[in-house]
Amino acid sequence: MMRPILIAAFALITLIPAAANAETKDPVFLLNNDESLLHISATEQREVDQDLLIANLRIEVEDKSNKTVQNDVNTAMKKALDLAKNYKDVKAVTRGYNVYQYDRNGGRKDRTPDMVWKGQQSVELKSKNSEELLELAGKIQEAGFLMNGLSYTLSPEVAAQVQDEMLEAALEKLRTRAERAAKALGKSKAELKEINTNGNYVPQPPMYARGMEMMAMAADAKMAAPVASPGETTITMNVSAKALLK
Repeated sequence: MMRPILIAAFALITLIPAAANAETKDPVFLLNNDESLLHISATEQREVDQDLLIANLRIEVEDKSNKTVQNDVNTAMKKALDLAKNYKDVKAVTRGYNVYQYDRNGGRKDRTPDMVWKGQQSVELKSKNSEELLELAGKIQEAGFLMNGLSYTLSPEVAAQVQDEMLEAALEKLRTRAERAAKALGKSKAELKEINTNGNYVPQPPMYARGMEMMAMAADAKMAAPVASPGETTITMNVSAKALLK
């Protein structure tokens, strides 16, 4: 009858060190008697003027001959890039080049297939000099390109600068709150520990849907340059920390 009692007592003894070890992993159990741990957070939000203008223009060509299609696309893109060379403040980058064949009659059984080749390629323009970019975009439109999209965004370098300023402001808020809490608890010192940030804004290039395109006029027709007006981008930063009060 004594054997079950001894086993139960042994099991109880082995559980005590495990529980004590779990406690030591919690920072609260590592504090001295005169210390307290405070969890605090702060949020910063700013409206920042957009400074980077981005335009996306596309050339499209159809013909029975795939050689003609590719030659026309290549010729048009070369003309666009040659125009861009005259605008030093504008960065021009070519995007997706696609050539494919399709049936103009949509594969209908009651109609004879009308197979043609279609090719397209786009050029993306970026600049903080909106006047130059808009002038260049107008000339490229005159060359027969379609405007896929035109919009302002916040440049990465401005976003990074603003984020640094917001982080400094948030940390100052946290420090002030921690010191006020320490004073309220009758303590003389507060130190910020384990600082975390989230919600940082990172500018993303605009996505242009096919439905957004603005049809260009005939290549031999004079047309006004496109216009654009900058807006604001909201940047939000959340900063949290643990403050050691002592």
